[in-house]
Amino acid sequence: MWKKGLTTLFIAEQGSRFPDAELGLENFLTDGNIYLIQTPTESGVNRYIWVAKMRKQPIETDIFPIDIETGGLTVHDRASGFSLMGEENIF
Repeated sequence: MWKKGLTTLFIAEQGSRFPDAELGLENFLTDGNIYLIQTPTESGVNRYIWVAKMRKQPIETDIFPIDIETGGLTVHDRASGFSLMGEENIF
């Protein structure tokens, strides 16, 4: 596909909880692996994105918090303190 300049998305759901998920064959067949992660909190869920592999590309391998809202997805700079985001005065 890449020889023709095409990009293909292969979407798979993993049944186990991150990071205990077993690596399947699809992780080795792809040039890039992007994970969407959801963790429960007392007030709902926190969502994250992780680019685990992107063959022949320099990548940032940190896990970044994301918001999914009307109009799209926002990736935030750092995961630390993500549950405090949106609060104007936390002290």
